[in-house]
Order: sequence, then structure tokens, then C-alpha cells
Amino acid sequence: MTLIRQFGPKNLQIFDGAAPGGHRGSYKYDDQGTPATTTQLIQDGALVGRLHSRETAGKLGEIPNVVVGGEAIE
Repeated sequence: MTLIRQFGPKNLQIFDGAAPGGHRGSYKYDDQGTPATTTQLIQDGALVGRLHSRETAGKLGEIPNVVVGGEAIE
């Protein structure tokens, strides 16, 4: 998906993250040992971030930030 592509209205904000700790679904490290982070995916209705495993991050020159069930998201 192309960054900055418009997906919704200007007031749409979407985040993905495992922090803060103590909440359901929170964790300190994912299955690949990557520290938990919060990634903004949609800002003001536009795509501004993507979810990456170490593999996909390396292919696109971006930072790894997620793994689902031990499988890379591609």
C-alpha cells in the first residue's frame, strides 16, 4: 500500500501497539524479540505507517514493528 493514500475522513486516527503494559494484549517483546512499540497507521485519514516483521522491514528499508502468531505479515 502506498503511504499517504487517503483511507477516511480527516478525523480518523488509527494506532497499533502492545503498550502500555498491564492492559489486555500488551507485551514487552514480540515473537521475534522486537521491543513493543506503538505505530500510527492512519493519521488524519491518510496511511502514514505500515506493520512489518524483520523480513518485510528489511525488504522496504523500514523498522520492524509487529509479528502475528510468529508469522511474518507480507
